[in-house]
Amino acid sequence: MRNNLVTTTRMTPNTKLKHKNNNLIIWVFLGIVILIIYFIGYSYITNINQSKKTVLNKLSAVVNTASTIIDGDLHAKLSSTYIHKDAISRNEQDSNYYKLHRLLKQLHRVNQLESPIYTMVYNKDKLSFEFIGSSSIYPYYRHTYKLFPADLITFFNTGGTLDVHESENGKWLSAFAPIKNSEGKTVALLQADQSFGGFIKNARIELLQNVILALVIILPFTFLLYAYVKTTLDKEDKNQLILLEKNEHIATQSSFIQENNNKLKAAQLIIEQKNLELNAKVVERTRELTESNEELDTFLYRSSHDVQGPLTTLKGLCQLAKKDVNDPEAAAYVYMINDTTNKLYHTIKSINNVYEIKHKKINAEKLKLKPLIAEVSQALENDMNDKGISLSVEINENLTLYIDREIITLVLTELIKNCIQFNSKLNGESPYIKVMARKLKTKICIEVEDNGLGISQNAEKNLLNMFNKGNETSLGAGLGLYAAKIGVQKLNGRITLSTESDEISSYKIEVPAA
Repeated sequence: MRNNLVTTTRMTPNTKLKHKNNNLIIWVFLGIVILIIYFIGYSYITNINQSKKTVLNKLSAVVNTASTIIDGDLHAKLSSTYIHKDAISRNEQDSNYYKLHRLLKQLHRVNQLESPIYTMVYNKDKLSFEFIGSSSIYPYYRHTYKLFPADLITFFNTGGTLDVHESENGKWLSAFAPIKNSEGKTVALLQADQSFGGFIKNARIELLQNVILALVIILPFTFLLYAYVKTTLDKEDKNQLILLEKNEHIATQSSFIQENNNKLKAAQLIIEQKNLELNAKVVERTRELTESNEELDTFLYRSSHDVQGPLTTLKGLCQLAKKDVNDPEAAAYVYMINDTTNKLYHTIKSINNVYEIKHKKINAEKLKLKPLIAEVSQALENDMNDKGISLSVEINENLTLYIDREIITLVLTELIKNCIQFNSKLNGESPYIKVMARKLKTKICIEVEDNGLGISQNAEKNLLNMFNKGNETSLGAGLGLYAAKIGVQKLNGRITLSTESDEISSYKIEVPAA
């Protein structure tokens, strides 16, 4: 018996899961009930507050509008003429009172108010308000309003709204506004009410409707949810049993995976050590390469600088030889030597320009662009005249840059020189170079255009790189435009090339404005 009792009370994993699932269903439905109660209560409170706000806004609009059309002087005369309670017992008794009554009655009817709208004055001797005019069939003239809210005194001259408050006749929602005479003095108050009892009754009816609607909608949904949850949990029970079996299999594999992980960690440590060694070598090689590049730059600069002296001497000798040599064949050789010397001189000068731009410290200053273009074009005037090239400048006189003078001068010089090199009367009837500039928000866009030999499509992509040429006929080293690109980059700008046709090429520079 004892063994049987132990056997029957022991819970299997499947029984535990069912017990757990039943608890889960209970908690789910309990949560749904709590949510329903919360949302119904929240909806009730919200509806009451919103309805109160709507009622008070309506009453406020009525009294504020109506108070402006009531004659304050006439009202003051009426209240001062009849100073005793029930001095007016019929609406038609006094013409002024009847006029006021009809106006209030019309306001009551038009605005569909549930309670009469009325006016009242404050009796300082009795410390209470007394009714004067009313939309009711009974005047209630000079009847006392004893249990009045303190806000009627506080906001006597401005008017306002009264949340739920109690008077001799029950609980109300009210709004009041001052009635003023021709001098702007408040002589009475106009008040409109809504019974809070009727208001709360409507709110409770709406609450009951919401509860019934919620039950009608939620109960079927609850049963469907129960069926769905139970079916899902039954499937989960089966899946749990399958998972238990698989977990046993996974546990047997875990030790094997752990062993492999240990091996992988050991291999990872070896790889990390190798990576550290490789990174150290990369850093060292990078440092060596940087030093080599700096040494190469310095060597090229110094070598080219040292060569300039002999080249200058050679150019001078060629000029002397031109004057002294009379033999045509020898003069031709002297011309070729002089031409080669000039090309070599310009190549070395370009190398120097690239080095100086890279290592120059920026010294920005305000410069007007048009005079700067004039200086550059004047230096190249003879070369343009020799080729019959016309230069046009389309730049505003006041266009100003905040920029390094030496670098922007070199950039413009190289671009115009490039245009001169690939342009002449042989290319067309009217060879030209056009320089334009305009301000674009925070940038200045400078454009240099020519109608020379044009640029091949294969060369256009790499034209601004070192030792690249735009045309097969070019005899230069391909450093001029590279120097211009390095200069623009040094100025935090951008240079682009576009070819509108086979002959027209345009270089566009964008640099920061002043």
